[in-house]
Amino acid sequence: MDDSQRRFRRRGGAKKKKKAQSTVDAPIAAAPNASVGYVSGFQSSSTPSTLSTDLSSYLSQLQSSLQELDPDGSLATTFAGSSTVDPDDPPPSVLLARNAIAELAPRVHEVARDAFGSRLLESLLRACADPGPPAALLGAALDAGPQRFAALAAHHAASHVVDAALQAIGGGWEGDGDARACLKKMADTVGKWTQSDFAEVVNSASGSHSFRAIAATLAGIPRDEPREAKLDDSERGRIRSYIERMAVDVPDEWHLALHTMTEGLLQDDAIDLQKMLWKPSSCAALQALLAGVSVGNKELALQLAEYCAKGQEDQLMRNACGSRFIERAVLCLGAKVVQGTYKGRLQELSKDPKANFVVQRILLGLRGRGQVMNAWDELEDAVPEMLGFGRAREGVVLSLLRVTEAEGDENCRRRASRSVARACGAVGERGKSFAGMLMMGSEEMWRRWQTDVKQLGRTGMGMYERMGDVLFVPKKLLSPSLLGTLIARCVMRFSGGPGQLMRDSMATLSGEELVALVGNAVGSRLVEQWVDGETLEVSKKIAAKVVNAISGDKAEGILAAAKNPYGAQVVVRCAGVVAGPLRKIMMEAFASDFEELKKHDCGQMVLRKCRVEQYMRRGEEWEHEETTRETRERLFTDILQDDDEEDGNEVEEKAAEQEKKEKKEKKEKKEKKGKKEKKENKEKKENKEKKEKKNKKKKRKRTDSDVEMESEKSVKSARSKEPNVIFDSLYKDAEVRGDIGKGAVVRNEDKSDEEQGGGGLEKILNAIKDKAKTPDAKRSKKKDKGKKKKKKRNDSE
Repeated sequence: MDDSQRRFRRRGGAKKKKKAQSTVDAPIAAAPNASVGYVSGFQSSSTPSTLSTDLSSYLSQLQSSLQELDPDGSLATTFAGSSTVDPDDPPPSVLLARNAIAELAPRVHEVARDAFGSRLLESLLRACADPGPPAALLGAALDAGPQRFAALAAHHAASHVVDAALQAIGGGWEGDGDARACLKKMADTVGKWTQSDFAEVVNSASGSHSFRAIAATLAGIPRDEPREAKLDDSERGRIRSYIERMAVDVPDEWHLALHTMTEGLLQDDAIDLQKMLWKPSSCAALQALLAGVSVGNKELALQLAEYCAKGQEDQLMRNACGSRFIERAVLCLGAKVVQGTYKGRLQELSKDPKANFVVQRILLGLRGRGQVMNAWDELEDAVPEMLGFGRAREGVVLSLLRVTEAEGDENCRRRASRSVARACGAVGERGKSFAGMLMMGSEEMWRRWQTDVKQLGRTGMGMYERMGDVLFVPKKLLSPSLLGTLIARCVMRFSGGPGQLMRDSMATLSGEELVALVGNAVGSRLVEQWVDGETLEVSKKIAAKVVNAISGDKAEGILAAAKNPYGAQVVVRCAGVVAGPLRKIMMEAFASDFEELKKHDCGQMVLRKCRVEQYMRRGEEWEHEETTRETRERLFTDILQDDDEEDGNEVEEKAAEQEKKEKKEKKEKKEKKGKKEKKENKEKKENKEKKEKKNKKKKRKRTDSDVEMESEKSVKSARSKEPNVIFDSLYKDAEVRGDIGKGAVVRNEDKSDEEQGGGGLEKILNAIKDKAKTPDAKRSKKKDKGKKKKKKRNDSE
């Protein structure tokens, strides 16, 4: 069943095969495009019920005529995919498809809403091989206005026409042709959608499908995540965000349409975005809107993500629809969207069947060795629980290994390899089963698979050692796990010691086990990875072992593997690596069965990539070219190995220096912080002491005027009580200084102050001042002050 029939059944078509209904046979001359044929994607015709009689008759006759000329659509496919065909000379089927689309464009709303008409338009759009007619068809649908286009996009049949038109137009991002003008018109129309129009489109499964295609086209991003971004490699740019890596520059007007729609949703509460996250169709539409907005305005995208989540990140992570929205938010905006939710809970969330997908996306976004080691610290104990066939949580281990390969260093990879080996039980003697335990999920399943392969033997897999054999693996044989094999491949890619245990375990496989893996879709990729050794010499030895295991006793084994779709890939890979003599033996085997190989698609691929025809025509020239190629590859490999060794040493030295530098910086920061705190405490203490001393000095400070006033008071009190005391002390001092007899004033008790010359009080005060100014007085005063300071200091302490 082809894709068109699957879509027909999704739209409510009958599941049982109906008898072919007779169509109306109109004369050839009555059909406008009778001179050309039509490629139909549907083998069973049905009489339309919603179209007019004339239009129904025209479509039926169109389908019949085109089926006669190009029933399988090969002409249109060849013309669209070939660069050697003249674009001005299309085949008849392509020409008719273009003309039919131009004629049906004015009635697109009528034809697209019919089940038969929509399938017919899809086939025409795929067959036209030119973006012009699809742009005209989509433009006619947009001319009806925003509301009618929204209704068309939400229709269960017409939505597929919108999607097929966008695919036929392609990007339309470059140039100024009809495709670009059509997409500009679509941006203007979508930007004018009201809240009710948006709800009508995204709340239905068909409308959500159309909206995802519209949002991806306007943002210039892929509709779905590429396969290589999900599984295969660990290149830094690919495990990050395929949206940023594969986004195409588009006009700002196209981004503005998505931004206007988002701002309207955030400002208007008419639509509950939180409820939309719990419904598959509307949640998928919001994911597409979030991805499209994040390309042009990350701040607005962050507002949309936070507005939709609003504190329910944990519940959304554990829901099927919600976990997809959170995963897309982390992909577009980084782990900061759920930073408060997953911190310290990676192990808990990784055990949840829904939340573990969010954990995988968070792990793939880690940057630097430090973050990778922190993730291993948190998840290492849970690795044994996550590994195993059917656990559905091996993806967390795979994501952790991929980011370890991309961001970690030698120590990170060594720790990762040991953790996975211990989790599988591949320790000691059981280390030789490391690859098998990962492929099958457990040691028990691995032993069972080995027993079944041994019982089947080479004959049980179609290799009877005779001409015409085709390698096949019986369905009853247990197939390796996809995620387990991807984990094994990732560990095998670790260079040096971390990946050596995995490579050694592959070397212990027997010939029959290698044949069983070569004939399997998943196992063959593991064998190819093993053949790509670290060095050219190692690859040659491994490839020789694989070729000998496949060939067996005769060369018919390699021919049987060349006719298998998975074994052919391994054969081509080995033929490009093995040494010259063995490669020549393989070429002779291919040449002996050349005609038989040409009958198989896989055999044709082997003949083309191994250049068997050239070997058959000019054997000596082929040998000379192969010798030259081997020499060139060997020299190139030696140069790369030298560079890798130098780069490896430089990386290790840089990592060690960086680690020392980080430790030194941490130590210096700690010391600086301690010194700063000590200095601040010391300054605070000194400031406090200074303030206390200053306050005390202010209290103790006495001016000359204060001294005079106190002296006057003391003199007055002394004169009132004991008038002779001061005079006697002054007399004694004067006598000691020798002032007596030198005109010094001596008090006569029998005479008054006026009789002794007047101004007795002033003379006394002057005498007191003179006494205070003497050296002895100053010395005693300083001594008293020192005693007081010492006493106060002792009191304060």
